[in-house]
Amino acid sequence: MNKALVAIRVGDRRWDLNLKGNISIKLPEKEFEEALKYVDALNKANKLFNQNYKALDLRDKHKYYIEKY
Repeated sequence: MNKALVAIRVGDRRWDLNLKGNISIKLPEKEFEEALKYVDALNKANKLFNQNYKALDLRDKHKYYIEKY
């Protein structure tokens, strides 16, 4: 995944990624590797950057939240 513009450390615990296309990805504090795999799968399936998404919140591993423009 080569679309990251900025990585922001939040509360010295977790990361937010701001991607090309103005999408913000909120990563969980733990098991962020799994969340990144999910983002990569969405990207490969062409379902992330071709949508009208503003933010993808992956902090809860049981539920993911999408904010649209």
